[in-house]
This record gives sequence, structure tokens and C-alpha cells, in this order.
Amino acid sequence: MDDNWEWYENRKIHAERKKKQQIQNAEYSWQKLADMIKRRMTTTMIGALDKFEKEFGDLWNADNASAEDRAKWSKIRKQVLDNGNNQLRILLDELENFDVNWLRYRMEFRPYRKDNYNE
Repeated sequence: MDDNWEWYENRKIHAERKKKQQIQNAEYSWQKLADMIKRRMTTTMIGALDKFEKEFGDLWNADNASAEDRAKWSKIRKQVLDNGNNQLRILLDELENFDVNWLRYRMEFRPYRKDNYNE
């Protein structure tokens, strides 16, 4: 009788640990995806602005550029960043509606006997 009781108790403990691990994995997976999305969206916004600044930066950064041109660029740059950040917040809010499961990288090592290995 004691063996059966211990077996059921161990099974119950195992099931509780497994459920807790699944919850932790789901939270970790969601956070990992959210971090990857943030990094990609930010890189997209900053990268696009960088390309414009490299090609057209001399127009508003030159000594002969008017204050109006510099103000226009600053305004447009701010609008692009604000819009991108707003879209990122919306995307992360929408992501809350999904369960995420990260399929971890897996590697399989197969041992072999050296005498059976054909080179």
C-alpha cells in the first residue's frame, strides 16, 4: 500500500513540476519573440533613417543649409521614429493574444565505434 501511495505522490509532484516548467517555457518563449521583434523593428527604423542621412544629410547638415531645412528633417525624423515606436507597441499588444512556443535548437550526437567508421 505504501508503494502505491508513494508512486501516486511522486506522479503528482512530477505533473506539478511539468506544468510549472511549461508555464515558464511559455513565458520565456513569448519574451524571446518580443525581444527579437523589438530589435528587428528598431533596426528597420534606424537603418532607414541612416540611409537617408547618408544620401541626403549634406543637404541639411551643410553650413549653407537653412534652419527651415534642418527643422523639416528633424520633424520628419521624429515622425518616423514615433510612428515606428507606436507600431511596435501595437504589435507587442497584439502578440499578447498568442501562445508562443519556441522550438529550441536541437543537436543530436551519435556515438560510433572507430573500427566501424568508414573514412
